[in-house]
Amino acid sequence: MALDHDVILVENFRESLDLYQRSLVWAMTAAAAFFILTLSLGDPKLPSVSVLYGQLSGPAAWFVALGLFFVLGILAGSALRSAEAALAKLDVKSEVLAAVLLYPSLATNTNGFVRIGTVMFSPIAVLIAFGLELRRESVGAVERDLSWWLGLVLFVVLIAAPYLGIASRVWHQLGSQSWRRS
Repeated sequence: MALDHDVILVENFRESLDLYQRSLVWAMTAAAAFFILTLSLGDPKLPSVSVLYGQLSGPAAWFVALGLFFVLGILAGSALRSAEAALAKLDVKSEVLAAVLLYPSLATNTNGFVRIGTVMFSPIAVLIAFGLELRRESVGAVERDLSWWLGLVLFVVLIAAPYLGIASRVWHQLGSQSWRRS
């Protein structure tokens, strides 16, 4: 009976890593779309954006891309926590565990730049795009009050929070000796 339990945990681990990776890739796509849409927001001739079977205005597509970026970050973090939980509950010999950890994923990648870079690409792209839009909008604008700046800081923290949480979790390769100590 113990073997069935471990088989299920290994399958849950693999599926969680797959969901984590898909979520990160889609989040990077949403962040890139947000960035590209930001570059075209100042264009008065901004065409509508085709989405599935309909059309969205440029600003609406901009907000949809931002929302997708945020939701996909939460989903990726949730999938990573599920993979960590399955890994922690695995009660197998070290050779089997080492084999399980060879499953190719962004969380188990041995290259730290790849592990952290794929996580941080999205918030960096979104924050740069948002900064460009703020700069474009603030040309000739009056000085902002303290509540506006506090709202901006809260927005930046809210946008980056899911991805900073993921980056702290994958700082060490999932399943590595340094991961187990942290």
